[in-house]
Amino acid sequence: MMEEDQPKKHSRTKAPAFQFYAMDWLTDPSLRLCSPETRGVWIDILCWMWLSSEVGFLMVNGNNLTPDQIKKYLGMDSKKWSRIWSELTGFGIIRQDPSGRFYSKRMVEDERIREIRKACGIMGGNPKFKKNSKDLVNQKSNQNPTPSSSSSSSSSINKKNIIKKKNHELIEMIEKNCPNLSKMKSPLTFDQAVNLEMTYGMDETKDILLNMENYKKINNYTSVHLTSLNWLKRKKNDSEKNIQNTGTSKQSFTDKLRNF
Repeated sequence: MMEEDQPKKHSRTKAPAFQFYAMDWLTDPSLRLCSPETRGVWIDILCWMWLSSEVGFLMVNGNNLTPDQIKKYLGMDSKKWSRIWSELTGFGIIRQDPSGRFYSKRMVEDERIREIRKACGIMGGNPKFKKNSKDLVNQKSNQNPTPSSSSSSSSSINKKNIIKKKNHELIEMIEKNCPNLSKMKSPLTFDQAVNLEMTYGMDETKDILLNMENYKKINNYTSVHLTSLNWLKRKKNDSEKNIQNTGTSKQSFTDKLRNF
């Protein structure tokens, strides 16, 4: 490989590794449909995405890669690559944005949350100690201010926008597609939406919210956040039990909701 093809040195000093969610990897239905070889290639692609100049996107020196260039970059022969690429795209593992960039939805979302938390730290850490900061991401109560972080590389997130931001993708989904949830006494706040996304992922949380919307007795509940949090915890626990008891015919939490 020529020197100019080598990825740029990663400038990130405080985050040399990306988060890897072992349970999500083991239980994600799309990944389970992929061959072991495809899952191995996907790990390599994730590493290149993390080292990219724009985290989560598969780019080299600021240039988008075509499927054929990705194949060459990974050193794959055409026959194997055709099958692997078909699985990655067919099962929605790798995605492409309107500008043609291939990316990992989970990594892009995690990086966005990381940047938000970083900006919160620059502004003094725990938003409970700051007035008019109800729209900031909740931090741990024992978090200390981090003035040293101001010397790190500039963030693409505008700190004023974080304070003023009133909406979130989950809240917008509820407003547009979930009239039953919109009527609940305690609606989902921005902080709560970010924490649900950060803990359980956007797709998983959206799925639970849609299940709640279609649940016949949802009017018996009052809080969107507490109900979704409880359902997400139960679904996660159910998935863990199913992993431990592979081969059993016990219905999952989601199946029970669908059959109710």
